Amino acid sequence: MEERRDKRNIVYFIISYVINNLASGVLYDTFVNDLQEAQTSIATSFLAFYGYATFISAAFLAPFVWISL
Repeated sequence: MEERRDKRNIVYFIISYVINNLASGVLYDTFVNDLQEAQTSIATSFLAFYGYATFISAAFLAPFVWISL
């Protein structure tokens, strides 16, 4: 019973992850494209900040994922 619940939770997580990333990706691309037309230097720094934030978030989450395995 517990294994079935775990599989269902994993499927729900993957679905929500995909939907969330699709929505944020569309909004992010739209924002950066508009920002590049207005101010290229700000758009470039924003892209760098977004990349750094993603890397740092993954670094913070990695130990928790490793422990749960």
